[in-house]
Amino acid sequence: NSIINAILGAGNDSQQVLALHSALVHPDCVRVAKSAGFNSVTNKAMVYQWQQLRSMLSIALATAKEKGRIIDDQATFVNSILAAVAPDVDASAVPSVLARAELLGMPSRTAYRKLNQGELNREKLKVSKTR
Repeated sequence: NSIINAILGAGNDSQQVLALHSALVHPDCVRVAKSAGFNSVTNKAMVYQWQQLRSMLSIALATAKEKGRIIDDQATFVNSILAAVAPDVDASAVPSVLARAELLGMPSRTAYRKLNQGELNREKLKVSKTR
């Protein structure tokens, strides 16, 4: 309780973020933070991989014109990535489309259409592998 009170009592949101971050990277707390899943090598690798994925999606979704369409090779690439990160139909606790769009760095309108197509592609792939 005292840890929570200390963080929440630090001031505004930015100050609370700084207080939590400072506690997690403090030399006396690093071991405990890593045991709890913070600052781990795995987390750093996942963040790096996700940033790479976001960057590649951004490049693949870029068009020469504001209302332009991406070429077929780029569309196939984007569809493959979105099928890979699409949730399974039976998955629980799936983040909202808006949350996933933000993580992927996609505009929400594009994300609704593309993420739904990714889910359909994932299901088609799973069905084709069970035959």
